[in-house]
Amino acid sequence: MITVQESLRLPDLQQIIVRSGQGGLARKISWVHVIDHFDVAHFLEGQELLLSCGQVWPENRKSEEKFLNSLLRHQISGIILATGRYLTHCPPALLEFGEKYSIPIMEASFQVPFVRVTRAIHQEIMERQFKTRELVNQVPTSLTELMQVAKDAKEVCEILASFLKCPVVITDETNAILIEAGPKNEQRNNFTQQIKKFAEQLKKELSYDDREFSVTERNIEAIHLQTISPYVIAAPIFIEGKEYGTLWLIHTDNILDEYHTLALKHSAHVLVDLYRLQQEENVKRWQLQSEVLGLLIENLETASIVIDRKMHEIGLKPTGKWMAGLILSGNVKLAAQTLLELGLIRGICNKWFKKQGDINGFCEVYNNQVVLLFSSSLESAELDKRLTILGQQIASINDQLTPVIVIGDAQTELISYGLSYKSAKSLAAIVQFKTNSGQIFFTGQFRREILLYGNMSPAEAQALLNKLLPEGLRFEKDEILYETLTCLAMNGFNREIVAKTLHIHRNTLRYRIKKIEELLQDSLSSPDCQFWIQTALNIESLSRQYSLT
Repeated sequence: MITVQESLRLPDLQQIIVRSGQGGLARKISWVHVIDHFDVAHFLEGQELLLSCGQVWPENRKSEEKFLNSLLRHQISGIILATGRYLTHCPPALLEFGEKYSIPIMEASFQVPFVRVTRAIHQEIMERQFKTRELVNQVPTSLTELMQVAKDAKEVCEILASFLKCPVVITDETNAILIEAGPKNEQRNNFTQQIKKFAEQLKKELSYDDREFSVTERNIEAIHLQTISPYVIAAPIFIEGKEYGTLWLIHTDNILDEYHTLALKHSAHVLVDLYRLQQEENVKRWQLQSEVLGLLIENLETASIVIDRKMHEIGLKPTGKWMAGLILSGNVKLAAQTLLELGLIRGICNKWFKKQGDINGFCEVYNNQVVLLFSSSLESAELDKRLTILGQQIASINDQLTPVIVIGDAQTELISYGLSYKSAKSLAAIVQFKTNSGQIFFTGQFRREILLYGNMSPAEAQALLNKLLPEGLRFEKDEILYETLTCLAMNGFNREIVAKTLHIHRNTLRYRIKKIEELLQDSLSSPDCQFWIQTALNIESLSRQYSLT
């Protein structure tokens, strides 16, 4: 088979653009099929890439949802939509579907002939099958049978070393040794220094800079290095145009011949297949995670029946209470994040989770938001510290992103996760634009704000803000006066502390306060004035949601 990512590198598919579901580009394509009616799922077996010109696309959201769910049940590999005649662009529901379930949604011009797309992919699939069988037929059956049960790269190396009775090494793209294996009862050699010399020689012989790799990447080459002893064969491994490392066969005494070469090439193919399998498992896991979020948030009745089984499939065990989290952009100019940015944030978060021994969870894009589901027994201070590090990693995507992380109420039972999610959503609107630097917010620390403003709409917040805070004191109009006012509110209107915090002279502060009081037409010493200023600043973030809509 061929993956979606590999198919996009075929010459006849160069004009196709991925619009959503990039996380599923590792999905395998078994065949290509055209959508010519709404019941197309009846004719699918799974892993098909579907093509549509949009002529029979569902006209309403309900029919569209039913249609897409039927495709989901058959685990399609992706959809290519030809736009320009029946549809001008990919429908929003289709893009959401692709991102939610990691199913690539691609767009092509109506001028791109589907026959070329179909022929190119089918030819590639058939050619791969032929070359695989051709190689397998040249390798001893005893070796292929052993390789069929290999679960990982380490087992592949051990099987090959035992079968050929010589050392086997896998290095990464930097030539660092990842795995070493040798025949049983033989002393292990240290190849660290030798591998560096072998790698230099391999680089010269391959002329990497000038070499063009076949789009199929099934033609794995086994290169005999011109050495006297030890004798070496190397099989560089490339996947989707990227170098992943090299599989080495080394013998100190005997010259390596065609028998060894074919065994090495077959083993390299097995390594690539194992990598593909792992990528496919990741895609299935992401899809399962999206389903879990949907059930816990929107369908508790079904969740109560299947959630334990699905969490077992994901492999997620509780380490404490369950919490929901939302990751938002604190910069109003970047509030509407692209699907690409959402995907990047999801990747960073899931890598972060893998490194947290006492925080078990995952991150998924749900309803165009980055959502966390995790369990932890950490104290708030320690959790805040860990999440701050996560925020810094996310900020590296874009220096204007200023990530805001909102954590909902902790729940003892996973089935109550929806309550944590709901509380996080309530607080998110209130605090998303509260600071310019991004921050971690826990709902437990903002009970009062949630009670007061949680049910207030952005339009209502905007109307109230207009009455409470003159336009001249807004951040957009006068950053200096706005900064001074917010600093006063944060420090209980203590002028001495504010002067030190802002690093300004008291006379400068007096001048600014005078200007603020002129705009307010009230004294900042008045308790009533202080109360309404605090209220205005509390609802400011919520009011900005109105300007976004």
